[in-house]
Amino acid sequence: MEQIHGSLLKERENTGKFQRQLLSLLDSHNIEQLLDRIRKGSDYYKNFLKEEVGALLHHTEEMKHRKRMKTYLNSLSDLDQLFCKKMEEVDKALYLTEAIIEGKYQYDFSELTKHRALVRSKMLEEIRSKIVVEPEKKKKRGKKKKGELSSFEITLNLLDSGMTVDEIATERELVVGTIIGHLADGIIDGRVSIFKFMSKEDVDLIENAIRGMPDEFTSKDLHTALEGKFGYGYLRAVMNHVRNKTEPDPDAKGDKASETNL
Repeated sequence: MEQIHGSLLKERENTGKFQRQLLSLLDSHNIEQLLDRIRKGSDYYKNFLKEEVGALLHHTEEMKHRKRMKTYLNSLSDLDQLFCKKMEEVDKALYLTEAIIEGKYQYDFSELTKHRALVRSKMLEEIRSKIVVEPEKKKKRGKKKKGELSSFEITLNLLDSGMTVDEIATERELVVGTIIGHLADGIIDGRVSIFKFMSKEDVDLIENAIRGMPDEFTSKDLHTALEGKFGYGYLRAVMNHVRNKTEPDPDAKGDKASETNL
């Protein structure tokens, strides 16, 4: 987190200069140079944000294997959502500028969204392949055998068998919040349909609240807007579900054809 914080602070002055340059070019109607600067700036900031998100995702994956990290992981998830929103804005900047200059007012962001989802999917896959989970010194049920399912996989399998969230929590001797966390992650990976554990009425209610939120908001903001009616796990699940509806699955034609998307 110190690394990310330092990188953002170092970029602040440079970004301020870049913003002023764009405004100057816009005021002078220097369209050709404006487009050139936006093209270069778009590439620069997409790469910059990609590096920061990569560091964040790597840290998050490491923290997932530690105990008593729920609150901290929730904060990391909120930060990840803010980064994703900013990456989307930067990604659209050049597209919108060119479209407006050319007099086009119908926009199709599907290819941009698909590409971001593909890049993120590959990044997560690479990060997860490098994470080394050290075995716990004490385990009540003995050592983990090679090929044994992860806690996440076990939860998903029990859901697929028809068990409810409460039944899974009881079966696994875990709190409901942990189970919801697994399922929310499953939605991100495109492996779980939200309607397997939430009613359409509740999903629609949360979705409507999301539409009324400002561009940059956290699950805490959403929780407040809904007056605490739903737990954070359910809110994140719906937030991931909403993202899936707008971002096509890059693996839809591959080995994960049944998934939705990130």
